[in-house]
Amino acid sequence: MSNLDYEAIIALLKSENETNHELGFQLLESLGVVPNYELAQLISAQPAYLLRSLKNNWAALLELVKKIEFRYQPIATLPSNLKLLKNLEILSISHGTLSTLPKEIGHLRKLERLILNYNTLNYIPEEVGNLKNIIELSLVGSGLDTFPTCILDLANLEILSLIDNQISNLPKGLVHLDKLKKLILRGNALNEIPMELCMLENLEILDLSENNITRLPGALSVLQNLKILYLSRNPLNKSEQEKVRNILPNTVIYI
Repeated sequence: MSNLDYEAIIALLKSENETNHELGFQLLESLGVVPNYELAQLISAQPAYLLRSLKNNWAALLELVKKIEFRYQPIATLPSNLKLLKNLEILSISHGTLSTLPKEIGHLRKLERLILNYNTLNYIPEEVGNLKNIIELSLVGSGLDTFPTCILDLANLEILSLIDNQISNLPKGLVHLDKLKKLILRGNALNEIPMELCMLENLEILDLSENNITRLPGALSVLQNLKILYLSRNPLNKSEQEKVRNILPNTVIYI
């Protein structure tokens, strides 16, 4: 396919006429695709285009996609061949209807940021633990009542946000996430903080607000790099509040 062919197809896909969109895809399907960065960027910005490209197994085009960011889109599932997005670095699908993740998500080995806020997920497949390059994971409002154990395998994780779930306990394996700088657990059902959390010496921001915490471990004093600690809307008595201020004198604490 010539560059002129691609320019014509891209113009069709960019138009506001849905008939033109269909014509553009019919041309692509009949002529075939080769790597084209402008086309790859275009399909990655439109859910319908991306899903159709995956359906057609356009590997040469999909491997150019590095970022996918969708909000308020009715995407209930992702196809199992999303592994064709082998160079994807950012996957963000938020405020949608995503209810399941295929286990093939574990093939996205170059993924650095996975953001799936406010969908209808309540289970995270173990294969997410294969995403060793992940530095940011956000599962806000995902209906989780337990901490997904696969997260403990993400050794390079620096930012973890689990806001607005129903998690009541944190696993001992949390200690393995020793690169964490930002841990956001606001709006869960935590009653206590395990000692293992206190061993995350690189933490800079810790948000435990809006939980059911009544006592705080003295081992929080180990968190010497902690800049901000959020504890508001927990049933902490005056004694516990004073204790945490004494053991973290250099931390800004919001109670």
